Amino acid sequence: MTQLNRLLLIAVILFAASQSVSAQDTVWVQPDSALLEGSFIQPYTNQWKVSVIDSSGNKQHMRYWTDYAQILELDGVSYLHRVQDLYSPEYGLQQTWINTVQHADLTPLRYSLESTNGNLLHLNFDGNKVTQRAFVEGEFKSEEFETEHHLYDWNLYGILLIGLPFQKNISYKIPYWSQQTKTEEILTATLEGQERVQTLSGNNHLTQKITTDKGLTFWLTKQKPYVIQLTLALPNGSTMIWEMM
Repeated sequence: MTQLNRLLLIAVILFAASQSVSAQDTVWVQPDSALLEGSFIQPYTNQWKVSVIDSSGNKQHMRYWTDYAQILELDGVSYLHRVQDLYSPEYGLQQTWINTVQHADLTPLRYSLESTNGNLLHLNFDGNKVTQRAFVEGEFKSEEFETEHHLYDWNLYGILLIGLPFQKNISYKIPYWSQQTKTEEILTATLEGQERVQTLSGNNHLTQKITTDKGLTFWLTKQKPYVIQLTLALPNGSTMIWEMM
């Protein structure tokens, strides 16, 4: 083999390898892919102080956000039951979110939202079927939808993402139900690598940073309480930040 042929062969091998890596950069997540794994999640409690930082760096406290989860056995199936409460800076309860998902793979069973203004939302998941019931401004509506894929519940946020394999520079596409558009949407979550985060209480955590195409960035661990910090980029250039207390 001539030197030129060797160089051409090496170039072909390197190109094929690069194509193979590129094809693996984005991974589609579905229940039968067994990529999302939640059985390691243990009961926990957590709370964050939520603030908005404007483009000048000024920081305004907006609310407190608490979070806890339990493991339930229903009809012989293990479920993760998560409850989030949103409070004003004066500790007035504003909303309660309740998620119930299968403990093993985080596929959803139901989600409920109750606001202190009287509004209610309930989602029931059954594979690629979603039932949405809502009570808004004194009117009750019930709707049923069928989607292309089996869906996940993005209302789990960071607790959904900690079920992903923590591999740097991999993006995952996760189908979920959007109650805003009442359609299936796709979340793209990209693992950016490890970063250290210090909580408001002074504790230091080595976290996995995950960015999303929904403007949310998470700093997560596989150890409880799992969600250490998150930020949301707002349309006006400000940033909302959840800092663990």
